[in-house]
Amino acid sequence: METISRGLIRAFILLTLGLGAQAQMARLVSAPLLRLPGISDSNSPSHWTGGKLVLFNSDGMPIRSEDESVATLGRVRAVRLYSYEHTPM
Repeated sequence: METISRGLIRAFILLTLGLGAQAQMARLVSAPLLRLPGISDSNSPSHWTGGKLVLFNSDGMPIRSEDESVATLGRVRAVRLYSYEHTPM
């Protein structure tokens, strides 16, 4: 019984690894240069909400911008923090 379950586990792992390897693919293509609004220290988290892209940048203190696409991001606003306990410097 133990041999059968080990065989099933091995088969499952091999099948899972094989399927996962075939599903991964990457391709690089030429694209126009896009500049992010505001100053950034290289980390720019973003998310979509209500059909708009919301982008956060920082160079010590966070700033926020939003628009319908990364190409049209413009106006930058300061972000108010309720606690400055974990901010840099």
